[in-house]
Amino acid sequence: MNNLVEKTLIIIKPDAVKRGLVGTIIDSFEKVGLKLMTAKMFKPSKDVIKNHYPGTPEWIKEMGEKTLSSFKQSGANVKEKMGTDDPTKLGAFVYERLIKYWSEGPIVVMVWQGPDAIQIARKLRGHTIPLLAQTGTL
Repeated sequence: MNNLVEKTLIIIKPDAVKRGLVGTIIDSFEKVGLKLMTAKMFKPSKDVIKNHYPGTPEWIKEMGEKTLSSFKQSGANVKEKMGTDDPTKLGAFVYERLIKYWSEGPIVVMVWQGPDAIQIARKLRGHTIPLLAQTGTL
């Protein structure tokens, strides 16, 4: 850790908002010493969501390759579960699901600040794929 004061963006997804976890999540970040600088709850438009992800052919293929890797790590059969093992098709499917998922309800966008805020937030958040996340992470 470099002890530099940093700012990091944290977004609470629609399912966590719906499940009433906003306060618990905020508390988790406060307990590790980060300071909430700003927060806003809103329902993002599809354009806002699309602007959050590159959506380029290269990015879509990379998402498909990450999906393949995640399935391999978890021991699941990607072709059996997703109907294909083509990285581009998988990436396009993931991209469409992301847009649909983020459109389901309001999100909470927050900026947190503190020494090593980025590294601390990533550790607290855990892996972005739930099957690979450690117990106790968000």
